[in-house]
Amino acid sequence: MLAWLCPHQAQAEQEDPLFTLVQPLSGGPGTLTTKITRAHLMSLPLSGFETKTVWTQGQQRFDGVWLADLLAEFGITEGTLTVQAINDYWVQIPVSEVNRGGALLALMRNDQPMTVREKGPVWLIYNYDSDPAFRTEMIYTRSVWQLDRITVSR
Repeated sequence: MLAWLCPHQAQAEQEDPLFTLVQPLSGGPGTLTTKITRAHLMSLPLSGFETKTVWTQGQQRFDGVWLADLLAEFGITEGTLTVQAINDYWVQIPVSEVNRGGALLALMRNDQPMTVREKGPVWLIYNYDSDPAFRTEMIYTRSVWQLDRITVSR
């Protein structure tokens, strides 16, 4: 009966999450945990670019959602992101350094969804060819594939 009343929520609950977003509750202790699905990401503005990476051969096409757009969707404007992969690799990124045109939550590589074996299903990636500032050790360490969790701390 709940599925009849809220068909979109019921569908989202049935879809496997790609990763988890954990953020502090506004105005109090505790956290809000949201399971981010492919459908949720695909409902945000989509973008993409072509670039070479140090982990792949030749030019690659990546499509997905800007990390900045996901943060805006959840009203995240300050703090630090801890971005974690399924193998427990993690890195911290100040929210102040996240902007459109920077980090992309890539869902597709060369027009194909990425499997875990192919560094997916979500790869936080930068357009390394677009700016020398993206070809630094700091940015390479922030390029988290097999993304599993983003935790926001203030």
